[in-house]
Amino acid sequence: MKLMRLMCALCTCCVFAGVAYAGPGIRGKVVDASDGSALAGAGLVRIDSKSDVPVGTITDMDGNFAVGGENSSYEVSYIGYKAVRIDIVDGQVACAGQTLKSLDGLYIISLALDDSFLEQATVSVRKSSESVKALDNERMASAFAIENIGAKEMGLKGISNALESVTKLTGISVSDAGRITVRGLGDRYSITTLNGMPLGSPNPDNKLAPLDMFPSSTVKNVTVSKVYEASSYADYSGAHVDISTKAGALEPSLSASLAAGSNLNALLRPRFRMVPGKFAVQQTAGLPDIEGIISAGNSFSLGAQTLSVNGGVSVKSSSDVVRDAFFNTYEASGTRKSWFRYDSYDSSLDVAALLNIEQTLRDNDRIAMCAFYA
Repeated sequence: MKLMRLMCALCTCCVFAGVAYAGPGIRGKVVDASDGSALAGAGLVRIDSKSDVPVGTITDMDGNFAVGGENSSYEVSYIGYKAVRIDIVDGQVACAGQTLKSLDGLYIISLALDDSFLEQATVSVRKSSESVKALDNERMASAFAIENIGAKEMGLKGISNALESVTKLTGISVSDAGRITVRGLGDRYSITTLNGMPLGSPNPDNKLAPLDMFPSSTVKNVTVSKVYEASSYADYSGAHVDISTKAGALEPSLSASLAAGSNLNALLRPRFRMVPGKFAVQQTAGLPDIEGIISAGNSFSLGAQTLSVNGGVSVKSSSDVVRDAFFNTYEASGTRKSWFRYDSYDSSLDVAALLNIEQTLRDNDRIAMCAFYA
């Protein structure tokens, strides 16, 4: 109780632009009516003042106050107590229609508890998993060796997708093909999950889903566990990469980005590609690799409830050219069985879309759906 009164006193100091009177005047003390304890920080505001700025004072640590002796009226208030009015007329102090008598030069003003002021307070918040501080606390509370990066840190570092985010974590490297290696263990030893659910790769040659398909605008955080956990799936020994998506948009948002890059040795030079629908090749000019990302989100009011929608689409076109390569085949004895040179032309078009929909049902209940296409 004393701690609460001290905090209230500090708060009252910030609210009232009061003036403490010194010298001759009326001195008094504000106490609790039930036990007589002093109320530090109780406010006395003059209610008959013509000034636009509140005029008055507050009680000190012992509940004492001093005001001028001229005829005036004050409202005495304290958080959690019923306010009372005191009137000073010709040097006499009256409270609630009764004239007060001074005790050792102090007028005692008693305040009664306001039982209806605050019976119960409920504060409902949603845990933030995007800020750096929240993720630091999660790492410290975890019984396993994990590393994570949230949306706030991604924005500060200019990260555009989930693949770039894991490269900022220690012990993780990324090959040219976008495959991640954790502590020397390659693609087949790790696992990728989306909101805790297993996520396969659209490429049958790879186990991990390409992380560059997830734009940072739809990602809440990326968590990498480098040791096995009993709560995780048993088909990994390298790392468990979990991508948590944003549940919904709290305010309208729209973002778009476009990036292009190429090797100057291959740009605009002739290359070959397969003819769609035919077993044949055709010659084309080398174009730069292009990647485009667009994401949007908004929330809509449906009566007393809210529908939040957040989604993004990522499109990436890339090509790979290998010229003057050679391939040798040897027997166990060291005899070369075959040898030939070749040129390789590889092109790919990756399309990924992510949609999050969240609907509130009641004050503390909501249902969410996440759909992913690759």
